[in-house]
Amino acid sequence: MSDTIAIIGDRFMLPSVFADRPAAACGNGVRIKTLEQPWPDQPMEHGYANPALDRLKEFIGDPDEVAEFIDDATMFVTHLAPVSRAMLERLPGLKFIAVSRGGPVNVDMQAARDRGVLVVNTPGRNASAVAEFAIGAILAETRLIRPGHEALRAGEWRAISIGQIAPAGNSAK
Repeated sequence: MSDTIAIIGDRFMLPSVFADRPAAACGNGVRIKTLEQPWPDQPMEHGYANPALDRLKEFIGDPDEVAEFIDDATMFVTHLAPVSRAMLERLPGLKFIAVSRGGPVNVDMQAARDRGVLVVNTPGRNASAVAEFAIGAILAETRLIRPGHEALRAGEWRAISIGQIAPAGNSAK
């Protein structure tokens, strides 16, 4: 019997993207099953809203449905699906979880350790996007895009110069 990889992606991180490499590397030596969740069209949930999931910060998907999908898989690849202690107890064959996020905030890490399940994640995955946003914000501020936009929203069509910007904490005159 071959190993099974259960893959749950979403509309941002497509399950087919996760499935391509293992399928190419393993061929018929591994069975791959995929499921797509509706994020970002459906909002994430937070563990603090459900005591049984309190070790999970944010996730999407019903834990029972996710566990049923994983079933006998030895490996699980996910972006946002939850993995709780109760789920891990139902999945004795699960040995490996790969989370395509900077931190595995949708996995109960203590429960995974207790059960000997290896969890990996992708730290720094969003580093380029964060750096690009920071540079964009710097450019927007130095080119006065924000104050110009605010003036335009207020119905003012005028040039904004550095001298017209009030320092932080002071009101403009």
